[in-house]
Amino acid sequence: MSAEPTPRATGLHVFFWTALALWPLRIGIGELRVPAAVAGPLNILATVVFLAVPILALYRAAAHPWTGRLATGFLLGGVAAHVIGVVVSRAVVREGLGAVALEALAQTGLMFWTVGLGALVALLIEDRNLIVPIAIFLAGFDAFLILTPTSLPQQIMQKRPEVFQSVAVQIPGVGVGPQAFAGPADFFFLTMFFVALHKFGMKTAQTLRWIVPVLIAYLAVVIFLGGVRLGPISLGALPALVPIGLTVLLVNRDQFKMKPDEKAATAVVGLIAIALASVGYMNAVRAARAPK
Repeated sequence: MSAEPTPRATGLHVFFWTALALWPLRIGIGELRVPAAVAGPLNILATVVFLAVPILALYRAAAHPWTGRLATGFLLGGVAAHVIGVVVSRAVVREGLGAVALEALAQTGLMFWTVGLGALVALLIEDRNLIVPIAIFLAGFDAFLILTPTSLPQQIMQKRPEVFQSVAVQIPGVGVGPQAFAGPADFFFLTMFFVALHKFGMKTAQTLRWIVPVLIAYLAVVIFLGGVRLGPISLGALPALVPIGLTVLLVNRDQFKMKPDEKAATAVVGLIAIALASVGYMNAVRAARAPK
C-alpha cells in the first residue's frame, strides 16, 4: 500500500504538464479569429490565464526539493528550447502556424530555464533573513533600470525591441500576437522567492494568494493604461520586482527574526535601494525635460 503523493513530490509533474498544456493554447489563441466585440473580453481572460497559470506552475515547481544538478538541467534544457524556438522562427520559419508553434516552444523553454535559474539562486540562500535585503535591493535596482532611459534594458526595448521580445514572457492576445511582455527576470526572481519560502517553511500559500492578484492588476495597468504618464513615469513600463518584493516581505513579515547587526545591514541596503530608485526617477525627469 503506497502513501499518497505530497505536493512536494508532485510539484514538478504539475509544472511539466502545465507548461506543455500552455504550448498548444498559445498556438490556438494566436490563430483565433473572433469579432472585435468578443476579442476584448477574451484578451482580458487571456491576460489572467497566461499570467496566473504560469505563476501557479512556478509555485508548484518551487515546492520540489531542488538540487543543483536538477536546477542546472532545467536551466540548460530550457535555454536550448528557448534559443531553438526563437532562432528557427526568425531565420527559417518566419510566418504561418509553424512560426507560431516555434514561438510557443520558446515560451515553454523560458518557463523551464527561469525555474532552473531561480532554484539555483535560491539554493545559495542559507538564512531566511537574507530574503529581506535581497527583496529590498532588487526592488530598488529594478526601479532604477526601468526608470532610467539610458539603462541597458531600456535601450534594448527602445532600439532593438525584437531582441527584448524574443527573451521576454509574452502574454498572447486573440489573433493579434502578444499584447504585453514581462521581463524574464520577473519570473526568475519570483521562482527564487518561492523556492526560498518553501525551503524555510514560510508562508508560501498566503504569498501565492496575494502575489497572483497583485501581478494581474499590475499587468492590467501596463496593458490598458500603457499610454498614460504620471509625470515622467510611463505606465506602459513598470518595475515588477517592486510589487513582488513588497508582497513577499509583507506577507512573511512575522517570519523574520533579525539580530541588531542584521537590521543595521538591511537598513544600509534599504538606503541603497532608495538611492537607486531616486536616481532612476531623476533620470526619467531629466529625459522628459530634455528637448526633443
